[in-house]
Amino acid sequence: VANTDTYLSDFTYALREVLVPALSRVSYNGYTYEYNIDLIDDMVPLDDFLTATITLKDDIKFSNGDPLIAEDFKAYYEMIKSMYSVLPEPWSLISSVEVVCDSVFTIKLTDRCDIASVLHEFRAISKRWLDDFVKKGEDPFEHISEIPVYGKYQVERFESDYRIRLTANECYLWAADTLITDIDIYWFSDVPSNMMGFQAGEFDISFNFIEMDDEGFLEWSSECHQYDDRSRFFLGIGKESPLCRNYGELQLQGLIKI
Repeated sequence: VANTDTYLSDFTYALREVLVPALSRVSYNGYTYEYNIDLIDDMVPLDDFLTATITLKDDIKFSNGDPLIAEDFKAYYEMIKSMYSVLPEPWSLISSVEVVCDSVFTIKLTDRCDIASVLHEFRAISKRWLDDFVKKGEDPFEHISEIPVYGKYQVERFESDYRIRLTANECYLWAADTLITDIDIYWFSDVPSNMMGFQAGEFDISFNFIEMDDEGFLEWSSECHQYDDRSRFFLGIGKESPLCRNYGELQLQGLIKI
């Protein structure tokens, strides 16, 4: 078991990676980024070092069976742009994304830099699925468990103030290699609920996260405490998963190392 007391961002990054992995990921040394070869078949930077052409691997699918294509990465980029008046890094380092064909797209940067570091949050969202909701005038993110994903796991159940249940994504390209198929993650905003649940055997593993700021993913379910101006967040891994037999396989930075 690693990093039992860490920043909340480590957990949310790991959660994003198992649901919608990015085009690059944290290297095993924990300090640099490397291209995600599970998604990228080829990456060619142009001579100007401002433009890169990315070719996706074949046969990657969303959990609903739709193929993962270049348009889905551009759709994610456009969605991020619509969310901010001033883009934060690494998005501010990208000037444009252009689709060449279903498997190829180009990314143009605003300045020369390490492309792998720019791509560590560059993910995809099903454009076909998103467009259907836009046509209906509905909120596509109202039901989180219905969002198509392309990582090792998908969301089977989401309770905004209590827990998230992950199950193996059967459409994942290497689904047969997924040893742990069901994971329940519970979160708490106070010490007593976390400790009582752990002592009662409601879950197997308990973590204490620290968040430096009062804003962040799932912050609405946490409670701010005055510990060096940090808020704390408590997490339990449910007994319904076989993690109690695989403590050595639990790795917070990657959520599950299988």
